[in-house]
Amino acid sequence: MQIPLDHVKNIARLVLLFILTSLSLALFSYGTIYLKLLKHTEVKIENSVVARFDVPTEYINNDSFWWLPTGKSNIKLINFSNSSFEGVLHLNIINNPCQNSESVELGGRVYKIPKEVKFEISQKFNIAALEQKSLGLMIANIDDCFLSNGDTRNFGIRINGWKIDEH
Repeated sequence: MQIPLDHVKNIARLVLLFILTSLSLALFSYGTIYLKLLKHTEVKIENSVVARFDVPTEYINNDSFWWLPTGKSNIKLINFSNSSFEGVLHLNIINNPCQNSESVELGGRVYKIPKEVKFEISQKFNIAALEQKSLGLMIANIDDCFLSNGDTRNFGIRINGWKIDEH
């Protein structure tokens, strides 16, 4: 018994339609469930979100740092991606040249500043796609810290580095 050629063509079309529909549903499910609902993304937070300080960047031996004055300072987080993120900002901090910084407040949490010791503070954050967000930082000294070299800044803390991790 020979199957007519028209029947073979119709069966091949149905099989091809079934395969294409199945692949389309699988791709749509992956995009909807895995990427959107479970918040998985191929974009990495460390490549998309940066921190900017309201003081100039300074350098020693090509290593950058930021001297923050006593009082209120701002850290601006900028998301250059079209993805939203939950992350943690880590700041590496040392005391001022006078060794008299007492505390730093970030996100409602107060950290005591040890003398002559590097330490890290961190703050969790959420940032939407293409958003800029400002974090307030309050630095308190026991006494003023002015240097005798003519620099007029009242030194608070020095940020030696920062990094952002996904939460």
